[in-house]
Amino acid sequence: LLIVACLTRSQLRDLVASCKRYQIQPLVEVHTEEEMQLALDTEGVEFIGINNRNLHSFKLDMSTTPRLMAAAAKHPNYSDELTFASLSGAAGRSDVDELNGSTRCVLVGEALMRAPDAGALVNELRYPSATVATKRVLAKVCGVTTAEDAILACRAGADLIG
Repeated sequence: LLIVACLTRSQLRDLVASCKRYQIQPLVEVHTEEEMQLALDTEGVEFIGINNRNLHSFKLDMSTTPRLMAAAAKHPNYSDELTFASLSGAAGRSDVDELNGSTRCVLVGEALMRAPDAGALVNELRYPSATVATKRVLAKVCGVTTAEDAILACRAGADLIG
């Protein structure tokens, strides 16, 4: 995870290059249009996470993802080959539906930890409701700290774990 807000342009470039040398796919996290531009300007960036939570104020704003995706679409380096993820704030299908297909990946952490049936929540998050026409969303389960938790997340249907 490379948080653009914490890095200079040259640090981001060097860290992305280092990750690539070791065949690691870095998730480059952004929260502002300026950070999105920097991420898209950086050679080798393929996976961008849009954090709906402002890490300075901890305020959550689910409109951050669609707003930054609109900005990204105007950037000359934007491509369908890039992967974008919406980070923080998705607690149920309605939150995913509000993203209106702007990303195919959604990071879910706290909601899964609190869910009485994590597998049911993963399935709810992954598959679109009848009212929203979108592709199946990829679900990443965060906070996995043991092999047993990783196996449970996979059995629950998670696409990615961290």
